[in-house]
Amino acid sequence: MAEISMLYFAGLRDLLGIESETLQIPQGSNIAALQAILLKAHPTLEGHLESVRFARNEEFATNEDVLSPGDTVALIPPVTGG
Repeated sequence: MAEISMLYFAGLRDLLGIESETLQIPQGSNIAALQAILLKAHPTLEGHLESVRFARNEEFATNEDVLSPGDTVALIPPVTGG
């Protein structure tokens, strides 16, 4: 297992009621696998992850990016302006 830090911003933070947490994920998991893990841990995220950008260690990540122990993953929802 690998321990990673999660950061939630804007509406996701409000939806979950937390701004950060630590997760244990299987070694070698990628961003796509993390999405499935998050949906299992937080069913309220259903329907919200499709438009979210994932950042790994302060760089935007793709679904194929493999996570390492100690990584920080941020979920960044779309930004609206006005």
